[in-house]
Amino acid sequence: MRQAFGLQSSAPVVGMSLNELARASVIYGLGFFILMGLFALMYIHAHRRRAALGMTDVDAFDARALAGHHLVSAGVGLFAMLFALIAPRKVAFLSPSSFALMGPGHWAFAAWIDRRRKAFVARLTATEAASEVQAV
Repeated sequence: MRQAFGLQSSAPVVGMSLNELARASVIYGLGFFILMGLFALMYIHAHRRRAALGMTDVDAFDARALAGHHLVSAGVGLFAMLFALIAPRKVAFLSPSSFALMGPGHWAFAAWIDRRRKAFVARLTATEAASEVQAV
Protein backbone atom coordinates (compact mmCIF):
# COMPACT_ATOMS: atom_id res chain seq x y z
CA MET A 1 0.00 0.00 0.00
CA ARG A 2 2.83 2.38 0.83
CA GLN A 3 4.32 1.65 -2.59
CA ALA A 4 1.06 2.43 -4.42
CA PHE A 5 0.78 5.87 -2.79
CA GLY A 6 4.45 6.78 -3.32
CA LEU A 7 5.32 6.71 0.39
CA GLN A 8 8.03 4.13 -0.14
CA SER A 9 10.77 5.47 -2.39
CA SER A 10 13.12 2.45 -2.35
CA ALA A 11 11.08 0.23 -4.68
CA PRO A 12 9.43 1.30 -7.95
CA VAL A 13 5.77 0.57 -8.66
CA VAL A 14 5.57 -2.47 -10.93
CA GLY A 15 2.68 -2.78 -13.37
CA MET A 16 0.72 -5.96 -14.05
CA SER A 17 1.31 -8.09 -17.07
CA LEU A 18 -1.68 -8.67 -19.35
CA ASN A 19 -1.99 -12.23 -18.01
CA GLU A 20 -2.06 -10.96 -14.42
CA LEU A 21 -4.60 -8.31 -15.37
CA ALA A 22 -6.81 -10.92 -17.03
CA ARG A 23 -6.64 -13.17 -13.94
CA ALA A 24 -7.41 -10.24 -11.64
CA SER A 25 -10.34 -9.25 -13.86
CA VAL A 26 -11.73 -12.79 -13.72
CA ILE A 27 -11.53 -12.81 -9.93
CA TYR A 28 -13.02 -9.31 -9.58
CA GLY A 29 -15.78 -10.00 -12.13
CA LEU A 30 -16.69 -13.27 -10.44
CA GLY A 31 -16.78 -11.65 -7.00
CA PHE A 32 -18.89 -8.77 -8.30
CA PHE A 33 -21.26 -11.21 -10.03
CA ILE A 34 -21.71 -13.22 -6.83
CA LEU A 35 -22.20 -10.14 -4.64
CA MET A 36 -24.76 -8.52 -6.93
CA GLY A 37 -26.48 -11.90 -7.38
CA LEU A 38 -26.83 -12.19 -3.61
CA PHE A 39 -28.39 -8.73 -3.42
CA ALA A 40 -30.85 -9.74 -6.15
CA LEU A 41 -31.69 -12.94 -4.27
CA MET A 42 -32.42 -10.94 -1.11
CA TYR A 43 -34.95 -8.79 -2.98
CA ILE A 44 -36.48 -11.87 -4.61
CA HIS A 45 -36.78 -13.47 -1.17
CA ALA A 46 -38.46 -10.32 0.17
CA HIS A 47 -40.87 -10.38 -2.78
CA ARG A 48 -41.77 -14.01 -2.09
CA ARG A 49 -42.42 -13.17 1.57
CA ARG A 50 -44.33 -9.98 0.75
CA ALA A 51 -47.44 -10.98 2.69
CA ALA A 52 -45.47 -11.82 5.84
CA LEU A 53 -43.54 -8.56 5.48
CA GLY A 54 -46.75 -6.56 5.02
CA MET A 55 -45.74 -5.18 1.64
CA THR A 56 -48.20 -3.25 -0.45
CA ASP A 57 -48.55 -4.18 -4.12
CA VAL A 58 -46.31 -1.25 -5.06
CA ASP A 59 -43.70 -2.34 -2.48
CA ALA A 60 -43.73 -5.84 -3.97
CA PHE A 61 -43.31 -4.39 -7.47
CA ASP A 62 -40.39 -2.29 -6.26
CA ALA A 63 -38.74 -5.32 -4.63
CA ARG A 64 -38.83 -7.16 -7.95
CA ALA A 65 -37.53 -4.06 -9.74
CA LEU A 66 -34.62 -3.75 -7.32
CA ALA A 67 -33.81 -7.42 -7.88
CA GLY A 68 -33.67 -6.64 -11.59
CA HIS A 69 -31.45 -3.64 -10.92
CA HIS A 70 -28.93 -5.88 -9.16
CA LEU A 71 -29.19 -8.49 -11.90
CA VAL A 72 -28.13 -5.84 -14.42
CA SER A 73 -25.05 -5.21 -12.28
CA ALA A 74 -24.43 -8.95 -11.94
CA GLY A 75 -24.66 -9.30 -15.71
CA VAL A 76 -21.98 -6.68 -16.20
CA GLY A 77 -19.71 -8.49 -13.74
CA LEU A 78 -20.31 -11.75 -15.58
CA PHE A 79 -19.54 -10.05 -18.90
CA ALA A 80 -16.27 -8.62 -17.52
CA MET A 81 -15.27 -12.04 -16.22
CA LEU A 82 -16.10 -13.83 -19.47
CA PHE A 83 -14.36 -11.16 -21.53
CA ALA A 84 -11.20 -11.62 -19.46
CA LEU A 85 -11.40 -15.39 -19.97
CA ILE A 86 -12.25 -15.47 -23.69
CA ALA A 87 -10.76 -12.36 -25.28
CA PRO A 88 -7.19 -12.36 -26.61
CA ARG A 89 -4.66 -11.31 -23.94
CA LYS A 90 -3.61 -8.25 -25.93
CA VAL A 91 -7.04 -6.69 -25.17
CA ALA A 92 -7.21 -7.87 -21.52
CA PHE A 93 -6.99 -4.23 -20.41
CA LEU A 94 -10.54 -3.73 -21.73
CA SER A 95 -12.09 -6.15 -19.24
CA PRO A 96 -12.12 -3.74 -16.25
CA SER A 97 -13.39 -1.03 -18.59
CA SER A 98 -16.48 -3.10 -19.31
CA PHE A 99 -17.86 -2.02 -15.93
CA ALA A 100 -18.67 1.25 -17.70
CA LEU A 101 -21.54 -0.71 -19.27
CA MET A 102 -23.40 -0.37 -15.97
CA GLY A 103 -24.30 3.22 -16.83
CA PRO A 104 -26.20 2.49 -20.05
CA GLY A 105 -27.45 -0.85 -18.68
CA HIS A 106 -29.01 0.74 -15.61
CA TRP A 107 -30.36 3.64 -17.66
CA ALA A 108 -32.13 1.27 -20.06
CA PHE A 109 -33.45 -0.91 -17.22
CA ALA A 110 -34.68 2.13 -15.27
CA ALA A 111 -36.47 3.54 -18.32
CA TRP A 112 -38.17 0.18 -18.94
CA ILE A 113 -39.11 -0.46 -15.31
CA ASP A 114 -40.36 3.12 -14.85
CA ARG A 115 -42.86 2.67 -17.71
CA ARG A 116 -43.99 -0.65 -16.23
CA ARG A 117 -44.32 0.85 -12.73
CA LYS A 118 -46.42 3.77 -13.95
CA ALA A 119 -48.73 1.39 -15.83
CA PHE A 120 -48.95 -0.88 -12.76
CA VAL A 121 -49.83 2.01 -10.44
CA ALA A 122 -52.42 3.28 -12.95
CA ARG A 123 -54.07 -0.17 -13.11
CA LEU A 124 -53.98 -0.43 -9.33
CA THR A 125 -55.56 3.01 -8.93
CA ALA A 126 -58.26 2.20 -11.49
CA THR A 127 -59.05 -1.07 -9.73
CA GLU A 128 -59.32 0.67 -6.36
CA ALA A 129 -61.58 3.38 -7.84
CA ALA A 130 -63.84 0.74 -9.38
CA SER A 131 -64.04 -1.08 -6.05
CA GLU A 132 -65.10 2.11 -4.29
CA VAL A 133 -67.84 2.75 -6.86
CA GLN A 134 -69.21 -0.77 -6.46
CA ALA A 135 -69.20 -0.43 -2.67
CA VAL A 136 -71.45 2.65 -2.86
